[in-house]
Order: sequence, then structure tokens, then C-alpha cells
Amino acid sequence: MSKIHVVRSDIPFGNAVNPYVNRFPLVSRLMYARMRAALNMTQAKPASRVLELGCWAGYFLPSLQRRFAEVWGVDDDSASVLDAAPRCWTVLQIARNVCDREAPTLAPPRLVKATGIALPFSPAYFDVVFCLDTFVHIAPQWRARVIAELRRVTRLNGELIFSLPIEIGPLWLLKAGMRAVTGKHYDAAMTTYDFRSDLALLRSLFPVCRTRFIPLQRLGILNPFVVVHCENQKKSPAETAGDLRLGLDSD
Repeated sequence: MSKIHVVRSDIPFGNAVNPYVNRFPLVSRLMYARMRAALNMTQAKPASRVLELGCWAGYFLPSLQRRFAEVWGVDDDSASVLDAAPRCWTVLQIARNVCDREAPTLAPPRLVKATGIALPFSPAYFDVVFCLDTFVHIAPQWRARVIAELRRVTRLNGELIFSLPIEIGPLWLLKAGMRAVTGKHYDAAMTTYDFRSDLALLRSLFPVCRTRFIPLQRLGILNPFVVVHCENQKKSPAETAGDLRLGLDSD
């Protein structure tokens, strides 16, 4: 069982936009539970090179630093919450400060400003890629291309691990009620997100694709999150042809 580092440092966004701070401790524990599930699903060794796409303020990075030798974080720095943090230049600066305070004795993560459709890494550079709740903030028409780019930078038989928030059915009502009570602010992309289309997309692109609903697998979509573990096996001819039509490098 992987140990998750709970970030104690204050970040300058305010609690209304910080999903990791909540007046209901259970909500915060669930946010970290999806991190633990993501780490538990990987078989990567400590010497591995790992990437988190959409690292935001760096809450997952200290846990990755404690487990892996080389950690990279990528964010496009487009977060509107920067308006509430005038002392900070970028989200990545906040992530750097969080890692410096939370894991000062460990090798710092390498942080890069980039988008998911144009990652500045050579092919097969990473052993593992993590993408936690990031698809919510990517326009639906770009998600297949982001996945293709993540596959490009992941080694053959490497791992890609995603978490998808569940915002449909009873969970949508429960989450909406709790957000109203706690004064949390989420953009429309989050509150209207339907994880099923992205789960179907991942299953269509990866021959090996395992799911874990968090926190209770047997409850299925009555959980707040699903974590998806994909293996980067060799692409089929149809996928390779699709990459060429998009102008992407094939494996």
C-alpha cells in the first residue's frame, strides 16, 4: 500500500477554490484516496521517470517524489484561480513552493509549462504518466490528441494512469449540495462533466485498461472517482493511421 503525503502548506488561492481543503474531512480524504489508488495501481520501480500532466499547485508531487527517482510536472498555467493569488506569477511557482516546503530533502520535481497536445519530451521518455482529473479541463475535441501525445512520451509497455471525477446521477446531486454548503466554486466544465465518454475513449485506445472506483469498488458509479490504469502496448494499424492523420508521431 502506497503512502500518500498530505500537504499541510497553505496556498494562496483560498479555500473556495482549493479542492484539497474542505470543512468536511471526508472530502479531503477522498481527494487523497484517488492519489493512493493511482500509486497502488502502478508497478513501476523507484528508479522510474514519471510525469504528472496537470500538476496544478503540486499536491500530488511530494508523494511522487517519495516514490520515484525523477519526477516531472506539467501544467499550462491557465488556471483562473491565479486572479486570487496576486503574489504568485504562475501555478507552477506555487507548485515549486509547495514541494520545497513539503519535501525539502528530496530531489525537486522538474516543472514545465506546456499543453497536453505539445509536450516538450522525446518519445518513450517516461515510464509512468499520471493524469488526475485533468480531462475535465481539456476540451472534448482535444482529449484523443492529448492521449496520443501522452502515449508518445511513454515507453512501450509503460503505464498511463488517469482519474476521472464522477459528476452524474446521485453523485452530482450530493456534490452540488456539499459545494453549496461549503461555498466551493467550480467551473461549469467540472459540474457538467460526464466521465463515461472519456472512460469509453480510454478503453477504445488501450487493449489493457483496468478501472478502480474510489473508495468502494462494489458501488461503481456511486463513488466520487474512478481511477483508470492503462498499459502502453503497441498501437494497432488503425490507431497508427489515425495518428498520422492528426500529424502525430507513431510508436
